[in-house]
Amino acid sequence: MRLNVIRFLILIGLGMAVIVSAHAQIALPDAFAEKLVAAQIDLALPLEKRHKKVRAQRNRILRCDFGWRDKRSQLEIRYLIEGPEADAGLPHVTSSRIITTVASNDPGYSEIVSHRIPKEELDQQYGADWGVIYYFHPKYGFSNKRHGKLVALHKEGQATVFIFYLFNAADNEGLEQQAHHLRFAQITEE
Repeated sequence: MRLNVIRFLILIGLGMAVIVSAHAQIALPDAFAEKLVAAQIDLALPLEKRHKKVRAQRNRILRCDFGWRDKRSQLEIRYLIEGPEADAGLPHVTSSRIITTVASNDPGYSEIVSHRIPKEELDQQYGADWGVIYYFHPKYGFSNKRHGKLVALHKEGQATVFIFYLFNAADNEGLEQQAHHLRFAQITEE
């Protein structure tokens, strides 16, 4: 009798594990998860099955920490996190270096449009101190997508984060849906 109860509980546990894994978020690589924790960043990844991890770190232009794509909208998102020592408190210089590295310099496709993120949006949506958004055409070695959007966010003493949105259609539905899925955690002093 007791053995049957144990078997029953094991079967229920295995069934629950299958259900949970079928609806689980995209698995994060350990190194990326450690960077998120060290930089005190909250990342909300989608739960739907249509999202898939990509090998974002494998390209010849700029190696990123992690990436995923939405199969339906064909939106690819990549992340690069640099610790506070990497930019020496000058995120605008680091951001300029990153965008000129990934943006195309082919005639007719080399225009980069940028704008600073308003302080109110930085505070409310990202928990960041500084931020800028770039629109660009990616170099082919970085991505085979036609368009790119780079959101660069900086939190003093924590990190600078670069979020690359790569897509083909300028009106990509996933852009707005994934606009604010990353946020710096607020550090409370005790």
